Amino acid sequence: MKRHALVPTQPIFANLISQCLKAHQIDRAWDTFDAMRLSYHQPDEVTFTLMLHACAKMQDAHGFDPDLVTYNTLLGACARKTDLPRARTILRHLLEHSTFQPDAYTLTNMFWAYANYAPLGSPRRHGSTKDTSEDTAALTNSSLDALLPTNVPTRRATVVAEARGLFAYFEQMEKSMVTTSLLTAYLNTHVMQRQPAKDCLFIYNDLFAKHNCTALPTTYAVMLRSCYNHQDAETAWRIWDDYQQFLEKRAIDNAQQHNVSESEAKQQAVQRQRQQVIEGWTVEHQRKIVLQMASVLAR
Repeated sequence: MKRHALVPTQPIFANLISQCLKAHQIDRAWDTFDAMRLSYHQPDEVTFTLMLHACAKMQDAHGFDPDLVTYNTLLGACARKTDLPRARTILRHLLEHSTFQPDAYTLTNMFWAYANYAPLGSPRRHGSTKDTSEDTAALTNSSLDALLPTNVPTRRATVVAEARGLFAYFEQMEKSMVTTSLLTAYLNTHVMQRQPAKDCLFIYNDLFAKHNCTALPTTYAVMLRSCYNHQDAETAWRIWDDYQQFLEKRAIDNAQQHNVSESEAKQQAVQRQRQQVIEGWTVEHQRKIVLQMASVLAR
């Protein structure tokens, strides 16, 4: 197919992965899964189920669980595909059947899944809302039901309540590290699920300070969305001031880099561009947040 520049469909990828698993070629199954998600298609429900089976086979054959990176990769794919039911199944599997503790990446991906999910009846709803916890029946009656109930949330309030429970659980974990990315995703869950403005402000003002996290342009963009939802121009101006101070600080940091050789200057320029992309303050990012602020003021 590569020779003829043909792109395999999702069912073909699923069949390839299935055949790899039947032949006990677990590594090849993962290679195929990576090729699918990186080059062609987002994994679908069938593929996720197959990869969970691959995790089980790895444990049976080699005596060890899939690593945390594997779980986090699957959760990230679920978040992008707005598949909260599948994300919940994967997290339950991680918490009950693996030797790993969820980390900041795990919670960040889960919160993006909560943010992107549209409960039944919501105009944003798309994708599967099937309770996929039945795929791992051993988890159904576990002690995790208090943290992740068997049934998928069907209202915005219950989506956020579940996210809050996970956040509280993570805060209490030994050696847990709350990051800016995690808090931004948690904030976005509240914003996208249309929670009260005071709840969003509590995260932005109090939780960021509590965990000594610095807001990034992505954080400001999320807060401006909250201001748009609540028609709150006054708060939007405060967020805008915070954003401008962030840009000024980055400009000062860059201006302090002087008296370096040509090669060092080029290296610093590359590092600065990479930083802009990661933190979200490229020229395109800045253009979008200006338009976002204008939309808030226009309401």
